[in-house]
Amino acid sequence: MAERGAYHRFHEQTRHGRERLAGPGWLDWANEPRRVKEYAGAESIALPAPARIATPLADVVAGRASGLPATLSLGQISMVLYSGYGVVRVGGGHSYRAAPSAGALYPADLYLCCAGLEGLEAGFYYYDPPRHALVRVAAGDYRGTVREAVGTDDAAAAYLLLSATPWRSAWKYGARAARYCLL
Repeated sequence: MAERGAYHRFHEQTRHGRERLAGPGWLDWANEPRRVKEYAGAESIALPAPARIATPLADVVAGRASGLPATLSLGQISMVLYSGYGVVRVGGGHSYRAAPSAGALYPADLYLCCAGLEGLEAGFYYYDPPRHALVRVAAGDYRGTVREAVGTDDAAAAYLLLSATPWRSAWKYGARAARYCLL
């Protein structure tokens, strides 16, 4: 059998099993990671309340929905960000987002790279789910850099980028954090 790569070895070494469940049984609460990033001194732009989606999801998936608008508005961006990763419920001292997360640690981070959107200057923005706001990380049009990085010539008014902060999951799940980030 051919030698397996580093990824496969890591996968085997960190898989779940009864013998691996025994551990210290505690978490370092003094070192608990934040669920969102903070950009000190960065401008924060409050997003409008997300509008309800009028088109049924089944129609969108089946291709029966009408095409995209010629321009994107801040309201439409608000709806996409909220529907994908916004805080949809708060209770019991916890906030729950639209996307599930192992241990409610939320290692994913959403960024918006845009230019030419109604009500929003060109820039690179971080989505702050608890405040439902965009935080300007950098001003200017970075869409060319994003196009080059993903290897496409297709121009778009906006790009939504997804990244992960593995430490948020590693704090609780150790080496298995990479698996949870991929979820």
